[in-house]
Amino acid sequence: MEPSWKTLQDIIQENFPNIVRQANIQIQEIQRMPQRYSSRRATPRHILVRFTKVEMKEKMLRAVREKGQVTHKGKPIRLTADLLAETLKARREWGPIFNSLNYVTTRPALQEILKEALNMERSNQYQPLQKHAKM
Repeated sequence: MEPSWKTLQDIIQENFPNIVRQANIQIQEIQRMPQRYSSRRATPRHILVRFTKVEMKEKMLRAVREKGQVTHKGKPIRLTADLLAETLKARREWGPIFNSLNYVTTRPALQEILKEALNMERSNQYQPLQKHAKM
C-alpha cells in the first residue's frame, strides 16, 4: 500500500469513523506535492486527493467543518478544497466587499442607506432606453 494512501486512511479512520462505515470511499488519484525547501524547518508535504465522486469530497469537507479541528497522530492538520488560482484570486478581491457588508449589516442606520443606494442603482439600471428627439 502506498504511504500517501495509508496516511489518508489513518486520517479518515481517526477523525471520521462514521463516514468509513456509511460510505465506500473510492479514490481516483492520490499524490504528494513536491516539498518546498525551507532552511528554518522541515515542512511536511501536501497530499492531493481526487475522489471518484464529488459527493464524497463534499461529505468529507462538511465533516471537517463540523468537527472543527482534524488531527493526525494527535497533531492538528488542515483539510481544504484545492481551488483554481482564478477562484482564489476572486475570493481575495471579494473579501473587503464582504467585510464591508458585514460591518453594514450590524448597524441598522447603515443598512437603510445601503438599501436606498441599491434600489436607486436597480432603478437606473433597468430603465428602458428613450428615443432621442430629432431636431
